[in-house]
Amino acid sequence: MKITAFIAKKFAKPDGLTGVMVSYVMNQMNRKQYRMVEDHLALSSQDTVLEVGFGNGTLIRRLSKQAFHQLYGIDISDDMLALASKKNASKISENRVILTKGSVEQLAYKADFFDKIYTVNTIYFWQDISQCLSEVCRVLKKDGRFINVLYDRDYLNRIPMTKYGFTLYTLDVLVALAEANGLALSQTVQKKGACCLIFEKK
Repeated sequence: MKITAFIAKKFAKPDGLTGVMVSYVMNQMNRKQYRMVEDHLALSSQDTVLEVGFGNGTLIRRLSKQAFHQLYGIDISDDMLALASKKNASKISENRVILTKGSVEQLAYKADFFDKIYTVNTIYFWQDISQCLSEVCRVLKKDGRFINVLYDRDYLNRIPMTKYGFTLYTLDVLVALAEANGLALSQTVQKKGACCLIFEKK
């Protein structure tokens, strides 16, 4: 049990050697969900984009091959910031990718700044989910898109580590929370436990 709880903690905040290893495991687990983001983000050359919880920066590197104005990312882990910065060094040098340490509970951006915001499998670790969703809405432009990709509760309940530090939500609860904080559901995509909730700012 202690090992399971320790690994679960690294999923919430990957740091140290174990955290680096866990980040690569997450890349394999998240492949289907990365494709969901790529399929539905609908990037254009004028878009300013934010990833919440970029981990080791794999999805940012994949998206950097598409057209966009600037792609920002925040993560709470210093080790992930270092790893993702190394992986995306060329785009960072061009000022197209901007990565910082930060929390979704208090986003260091002005209101109406981003055209698109996305996150993959981080929602379980948001301490004050209403505050976080309110911040997402605040920094999102009018009619901007927020993509929240996650596993549904039934799927996660079958995984032992999710008993430690994970908050699991039904899709109905997540949609209600988002809509209470200024976001309107526009589409739901589900594939074998993986879910993509697509919202627009009201």
